This record gives sequence, C-alpha cells and structure tokens, in this order.
Amino acid sequence: MKQYIAKKRFSVSQVVGLLALVFIGITVLAYATVNIPYTFTSGTTAKASEVNANFQALSAAMPAVKTTGLTYMHDIYITSSTPVSIANINVNAPAPGQIIVFASGIAGIKHTSSAETRLEMKLSDTANDLTHTEGLSIYVVSPTSTSGMTHLNIVKAFAVPAVGSYTYYLNAALKEYGANDTGIIDATLTALYVPNSL
Repeated sequence: MKQYIAKKRFSVSQVVGLLALVFIGITVLAYATVNIPYTFTSGTTAKASEVNANFQALSAAMPAVKTTGLTYMHDIYITSSTPVSIANINVNAPAPGQIIVFASGIAGIKHTSSAETRLEMKLSDTANDLTHTEGLSIYVVSPTSTSGMTHLNIVKAFAVPAVGSYTYYLNAALKEYGANDTGIIDATLTALYVPNSL
C-alpha cells in the first residue's frame, strides 16, 4: 500500500487510548446502576451463597475490553467482486449485552481503469457478508482518478443474547471495477463488551 498511497493511520496506542476512555466511562456508568442483591451489616453472618451472588452481579455488570489483543490487518489486497472476510475477532461475553466492534485504519484503491471503482466494507457476524446495506461502508474513486485513500472508521454494535463466544468479521469486495484495479485495507479490528445493565 505504501507504494500507491502516502498514508496516515491511527496508531495502535491511539486506538487503545480511545478504547480506554470508553471503557472508563462505561465502567463508571455500570457501577452506578448495578443492583447488588445482598447487603451485609456489622454483627451479622454472611452466607457464602450471598457473597458469591454479589460478586456475580458485579461481574455481569462490568464491561470487558477484549483481552486477547487487537487484530491487525496489514496491506490486505482486494481484487474481486466476490465478498471475502479479511479479518475476524472473537469475544467471550460473560452475560447478555452488546459487543461493539471497531475497524479503524486506512482503505484505498489503486485505480487503473476508466470506470468508477467502489470498495465496499462491512462489519458483520457472518463471514463474507455484504448482502445488506446496514453497516456497509463504501469508498469510491472516480473514473478520472488514478488512486485514492480514506480513513477507515466503521463501528457497529451487535446484540449478545446469552453468555458465550461470538465472532465478528470485516468483509470487503470491489464493485464496478476495472481488470487491474485493487482495493487495499490496512487497519485494526477491536471489540468491546458492554452489559445490558447500563
């Protein structure tokens, strides 16, 4: 990608810093609204089951940034109109809630044809999915341009109905493109779990 586009992208430290601010804000809100089932007073006996229930309530209310790291995509080339999954991220949800997925970085098109070229990108819970317009990000280079770039910033929230492991994908494809046109993506995929109690 460097040979085609003089690019700027958000550094990993900037992405992590932004997520840290979001995490802190959500944590404050979570603790402000969490319902603790048992209250203990001096001189009374605390049952283990009640103490455990309190800890479980706190655990379910606390948001959790994905702890296994960021998924980094470096110079992924898109050369087909067939949608492909270029990256995925897996999140373990401790309780029902929302998982917010962020894709940030650079998207570009190396344009050699006389036609308009369109790079479509989408965050989805299904691999190779570009079928619906919801959450679809489109970058277009006009017929008169030789190449182009844009900051890639896609954010989408997914409902989490139950405790479990969930996988999300960044899918992409070229549309209305010439034979030698190429889509290029250089980005980071990140996920944030948020409980329903907020």
